[in-house]
Amino acid sequence: MTNAPDKVKWVNDIRGRVCWVILASLCMCGFTQLMKIFKDENQLIYKYIGMSLVVLYMLLLIKSIFSETPTIVYESGSCLRSFVPLVFFLIIFFTIYYNQTLEASILILSFLFGIVALVQLLFPIDEFYVGYVVVIIALGACLAFGAIDCDHDEVMSMRFIFWDIFMSELIIGLINYPGNHRFFNRY
Repeated sequence: MTNAPDKVKWVNDIRGRVCWVILASLCMCGFTQLMKIFKDENQLIYKYIGMSLVVLYMLLLIKSIFSETPTIVYESGSCLRSFVPLVFFLIIFFTIYYNQTLEASILILSFLFGIVALVQLLFPIDEFYVGYVVVIIALGACLAFGAIDCDHDEVMSMRFIFWDIFMSELIIGLINYPGNHRFFNRY
């Protein structure tokens, strides 16, 4: 843990916290609305587990809203800022490739980015600006819609899969290039 400043613009200041709360609330709404995909009696346990997690998430969100603004817990480097999106892109693409429905894609996106918003509200990480996470969400949504359009009858080339993920990670790499990521501290 390094010593980081108490307030960092768009990370743990008032404007940044409002944006994180809005993002977390939207993710929670998407998660609760899409629990309808578990309709079968065989999947009923997943619905109850999911709703329990939503209640826990909602309690942590309310706690973060009414608590004092926490100080920066961790100062991220470019490795963390590049590795987290790569893991998200892999999870998004392969999960949605095998569950090709719009509901599943919104559920996965809501889950992953809801966790990011909650972590930023409870344990802020420096240099994970709101604008940076919105870019990751947009790239993740593009990957999700690309995975939905794939046809299961045709064998999808691994080159195509890794090309999509590579291009998304290349954009993240360009953003993380020294000096470029400072753009997001204004948004």
